[in-house]
Amino acid sequence: GLESGVKGSKALYLQRHFKSVKCPVLHTGGLNWNRNSFLVSYIVNIPALLSGHYYETVGRYILSSCMNILKDFAPTDLVVGSSMGGAIALESFRRGLFPNSRLLLLAPALKRVLVGPTPNAQSDQMMSKWYQSFNDQKASYDIQPRIVVVHGALDDIISIEDSRELCTAIGAKLIEVEEGDHSLNDFLLDGVSKKTGRPQQNQLKHIILQEFQDITS
Repeated sequence: GLESGVKGSKALYLQRHFKSVKCPVLHTGGLNWNRNSFLVSYIVNIPALLSGHYYETVGRYILSSCMNILKDFAPTDLVVGSSMGGAIALESFRRGLFPNSRLLLLAPALKRVLVGPTPNAQSDQMMSKWYQSFNDQKASYDIQPRIVVVHGALDDIISIEDSRELCTAIGAKLIEVEEGDHSLNDFLLDGVSKKTGRPQQNQLKHIILQEFQDITS
């Protein structure tokens, strides 16, 4: 995710439940001077901000910057990405970085990263071209990779409609979580919910074992 990393709740969960987990440090969020961060992208793309093409320019800048790090993590059986991480995972796949990998995307922020919070006719055309490019890349593989998206119906940061559109466009499976928020932690993780004080549902391991049996059996 944008503010997450090797010590994030989902990364730690995966490390507890699976033997081989690699978590790249992308430094996309926060006020840091890393090349991949939003802070740096703001500065180097000021002309785009002034011209009204901010989101697509900054979004593509960050995605491209992250590719240089992720290439060291290929190949891998399953790529898991949450929010901004989901957008990065999708773009990595579109560029052929993980040709044999399956994708598990948690509330992926692809559309928000590429076109911003207020889509219009121009941004819809841009997304259509992106989907076509993704599908062309996917069609070039002999074995079609399984792609699963999990999204909470109560997500107030990335609309579930974005994931419905994405899954329809690229032929992915969508798991909608009726009471899920953007983090999906109460649904996915184990332990006690910080929000409700009740036990979390621990579904992430189950989803991986159920949906990606060819690599977990």
